[in-house]
Amino acid sequence: MGNEIEYRQQTESTTGSSCGCRGFPRRALAATAAEPKGLYLPASLEGTPRYPMNVITHSLLPVTARQCVELRAEKLPDYKQQLYAWAAIGLFGSLPDILNPHISLGARYNSYSHVWPCTLTVVAICCLYGFLRRKNDTAVVALWCALAYVLHVVGDIVSGGLDFFCTGQAIGDWWIIPELWPVLDLFFVIAFVLLHRRIRKRHGLEPSIVRVIRRRFYGRPDVP
Repeated sequence: MGNEIEYRQQTESTTGSSCGCRGFPRRALAATAAEPKGLYLPASLEGTPRYPMNVITHSLLPVTARQCVELRAEKLPDYKQQLYAWAAIGLFGSLPDILNPHISLGARYNSYSHVWPCTLTVVAICCLYGFLRRKNDTAVVALWCALAYVLHVVGDIVSGGLDFFCTGQAIGDWWIIPELWPVLDLFFVIAFVLLHRRIRKRHGLEPSIVRVIRRRFYGRPDVP
């Protein structure tokens, strides 16, 4: 209880509110790599070491999900439209970390882009854009972008936790331990490459991007 009071006092001094949710908790605690001393953590998260983080899985998880859905369709969208859609979805998958960059768990607990006000704002904007463009293919892409942002937040909750509700108490656990992060990164990179090859083949294109680069920039023949 004392930890929660300390956290709220620090939040109040930086946001001008007794509740961090009335305004985004902008660096309620020092935005350093240190663990957040004023945040109440479940026993399983207390004393958690700091781990470097990246956005590979966050970006590629929703993109590969989109690719799987596209491959199940009888007719694929235009290839260039697919590339633009993947880029947008991947961007929104990493957007929480772009809005408030961090590489440590302690800094993530202080991140305003990982709490419900920012998440709800991004999802609402995407849904509004999708509604306004509902007669256009980009409407579906906007919904995928919203899903990508939500998946990022959910991924962080199940891998170290977040103070998502601005209560001064982290929710989540180490259901996905940091040692699995490189494995997941590699898995989704490989999945993206293999799914991309299948999609290019469905379009009647050369499946291998490497061979395309050889032809275009080096004039090398199609040989291994």
